[in-house]
Amino acid sequence: MQSLGNQSIYERGGENIERLGEAISQMPGKGATIARDYAEAALDEQASRVLDHVSRFVSGKTDYASEIDSVIQTGRRKASPLYDAAYEGNPSMKSKTLNRLLETPAGKAALGKARTKMLNDPDLAELPAIKAMGIRIDLKNMKAKDASNGLNLRTLDYVKRALDDQILAARKNPDLADDARIITNLKKQLVAEIDRLDYASTGGKYMKARDASRGYLEDVDAFETGQTFHKLTTGEIKAKLRGMSESERDLFRMGISKRIGDLIDNAGDNTNLSRLIVGKKGLRERLEAALGPEEYAQLKAALDGEKTQFIKAQRLKGGSRTSRMQSEKEDLSANAFDALQDVQRRGILGTVSDRASQYVAGRYVVGNEGVSEEIARVLFERDPTRRDEMLKKIIDQSAKKPKKANGQKAKTTSKEGK
Repeated sequence: MQSLGNQSIYERGGENIERLGEAISQMPGKGATIARDYAEAALDEQASRVLDHVSRFVSGKTDYASEIDSVIQTGRRKASPLYDAAYEGNPSMKSKTLNRLLETPAGKAALGKARTKMLNDPDLAELPAIKAMGIRIDLKNMKAKDASNGLNLRTLDYVKRALDDQILAARKNPDLADDARIITNLKKQLVAEIDRLDYASTGGKYMKARDASRGYLEDVDAFETGQTFHKLTTGEIKAKLRGMSESERDLFRMGISKRIGDLIDNAGDNTNLSRLIVGKKGLRERLEAALGPEEYAQLKAALDGEKTQFIKAQRLKGGSRTSRMQSEKEDLSANAFDALQDVQRRGILGTVSDRASQYVAGRYVVGNEGVSEEIARVLFERDPTRRDEMLKKIIDQSAKKPKKANGQKAKTTSKEGK
């Protein structure tokens, strides 16, 4: 028997199976209760299933703050030899431009924040004595917020990161948008001056180290760009991806995952989440540009399956119990045989013989609550073991020859045959 996994026959069946399930849901009795309980569970579990798809095809990382820090640390470890060479070659960097930039209020604040970072960083305590001496001198000058005597490149790297913190904090406050722009420009000038001085000493190892590891602000930018990917054009998405490092692309996808998660969290009850995510052409195109054709196609296929399941579950729950019931009852007996054949054609039941289909169709008497319950349990059961046991029972029972009475074939009563 071909495996359905945790899917029910109703999920995998075609039109006839769907109509049979709907008919059962409209008839009073335990069969209808089973059908509607199944529908409620399918709808309640929709969000977790969709998030599983997003985890598989977009990003499975949800602890965003720690992931960003982890990416940064991994990048810095890879670039560590370049950083060490850059620090070694620049024991004291000074220039009028550095002094001017660090004399600004933002520059002085960055010196103070960098000093705190350095005092808290256990890695600095492990430096060789001669390098530690240079750091102590820097810390003394930084306490006075004075950079005129020169600072080690290692120290200036802390200052750059302290400016990153200021920029990030300003970006989060709409009232500080202009401050963010100004401090970003100041940081760019500071880094450009450091690169100019470093190039004369080491041939540009500090720039190469940053390119290899990227920085905190660049990583946060990538994450935030992912969160707002729906506001970008497909061309802008592709251009940004071309300029990202591998770690930034990971964070970009984390941002997309966060955006989709927020959409799901804010969606109302009984929302078709598949339609919410890939229902609009513009959003589909942006997702394809962000994920690439192959992974987007896999995500889309999974979400299409969720859309079908959502619609089927809604149909089990909905509909008028008065206007539809009579027509559904009239269809029920005829549909049962066609439905089981439909299952066979799709390969779901595999070796189940025609006898099983005929058995179910023959047993399905309109208004028979016990049979309605029996079929409902087969159609809506997701547990592979229980479902397969029920199907085996049907196969075994269908193989039995009907009893004869007075030399004639067994017949149903006139009441049952109606």
